[in-house]
Amino acid sequence: MTQEFKDHIVQYPNRFKRVPVAGTTDQFDLIPTWQENPSEVVQLGTPIDRQLFEGITSQLAETETKLSVTDQPDFVRDLSRLSSQKQKMNVQIAVGNLKQFFVNVQTAPTKGIAYAFRRDGQDDYITLMEGAVGDITPQYAVIESKNNETESGAFNKTNAPNYYASVVNDWIAISFTGTKVSLNHYANNQGGLWEAILDEGTAGEQRVNVSVFSTTAVAIKESTLFQNLEKKKHTLKLVFKGQDPANPVASPRGWYFFGGTRTQDVQRTFNIYDDTFNITQTTQVLYSYSNKEFAISARPAGTTEPYHFVPEHNAIGTAFNLQDTQLLVDGKPVTWNTGNYYIDVETVQLIQKVKGVHPSDITNPLMEIITYHTIKNGVVTVSGRVKFLRDTQIDVGYALMLPYFVSFAKKIKTSIGNDYAVITNQPNYKEYWAESDVTQSFAILNDVDAGEKMNTAVAMTIDNFKRTNRIGNLGVGDPFSWIEHRGATLGKLYFQQFENVTIPAGEEYRFDGRYLVTTLPNVYEFIL
Repeated sequence: MTQEFKDHIVQYPNRFKRVPVAGTTDQFDLIPTWQENPSEVVQLGTPIDRQLFEGITSQLAETETKLSVTDQPDFVRDLSRLSSQKQKMNVQIAVGNLKQFFVNVQTAPTKGIAYAFRRDGQDDYITLMEGAVGDITPQYAVIESKNNETESGAFNKTNAPNYYASVVNDWIAISFTGTKVSLNHYANNQGGLWEAILDEGTAGEQRVNVSVFSTTAVAIKESTLFQNLEKKKHTLKLVFKGQDPANPVASPRGWYFFGGTRTQDVQRTFNIYDDTFNITQTTQVLYSYSNKEFAISARPAGTTEPYHFVPEHNAIGTAFNLQDTQLLVDGKPVTWNTGNYYIDVETVQLIQKVKGVHPSDITNPLMEIITYHTIKNGVVTVSGRVKFLRDTQIDVGYALMLPYFVSFAKKIKTSIGNDYAVITNQPNYKEYWAESDVTQSFAILNDVDAGEKMNTAVAMTIDNFKRTNRIGNLGVGDPFSWIEHRGATLGKLYFQQFENVTIPAGEEYRFDGRYLVTTLPNVYEFIL
């Protein structure tokens, strides 16, 4: 039988004194204050003796066995192996200035998974917003915007971005790979005529005339040049022909847009398109506008300032860039132009380095945070490092949360074999479950609604288990985890790696985990 050991009951259970380690200037021990002030002990605990240490050793061995995750199923890995998701994805820049983008994964000819990412409204940190199942719609999409690469002639470039040719037979040219190409240009009542030549001198040569005349000025107009092309490398030359015969003017101008000379000019001369797809959501799964990666409620140690979450909660910015956010598709940085697509993508990486601040003292950050989101084969891997820059008092801190739409979710399955019902009629009910800090992987499913929902699952797996969950460290949450049933819209799994603890400057916290939304026939039966 397991022996019960009792701690001292003390007046101030969370009060510690920092004592320098002998021979150092930057290392400290946290010593409970009751050791210096025995009067704080309300009731003595189990006396320390040989029997106590033998019992502790035995119980630690039992705990170590419980914490072994090698025999637990990894739902993300297992579902990914079974998935029909294609090896390549596309990335859609939805709103460039908000750093909002979608990663779309095709799972069937007409179905796919869409992951949405977006910057918080008041700070710079970009979060995984949601994951959803949806219908695929084929479409042309801009995969590249580029200015002319070569030119011959004398062009007027005094009024960027609106350049123009005025000498007949002056030309600009590019090469591109895509299935459609268009020209961006200014248009007004001085506009003349371009001749566009595709693959000049080859058997597939095509020619078309493009007028840049307009009775009223148009700041930027997109004119299609060629489409329905074979996807291969093409050449394109625009030759200025002078007057538009349908709209002759005395001094015609061959307008074209040349972007990049001013920061506000996000367009370029040519748009190159390819066949791709977007996704219209049909089943919302991973809940939006609810943090998943991490959320740390903190303040400077030794102050009475109110706690604030990093990153932003309640419209108060607390996470600001230390370097520009990087979004890489197969290792190449994207251009944050609204509407741009990157297709046939194998790997997407979002790399961020931000400072976490308290609103009372934004010039002296509490922490430095680096996170990587890596999306491959439909799996979103999250890795993070939090380095505390000053002594920081943490109220609560969470990592790798799992929020879900209850319109989809009906059951929660854990990797130690338990399952739980999703509750919708008890708003803000916290269910303190049996999982504690021993469960590695979680799956949320629907065993009620026939059709798409019943074939959908979302899973999350905690990696580097002991490090991520701070097992054995001071200030780990008690209880450690729970289900928060918030009502008819949202439910969420919480893991409380920090609770009522002061973290000294220089300490680091690292976390790792994976998320997956997928559709598979009979998935609920397979997992449950």
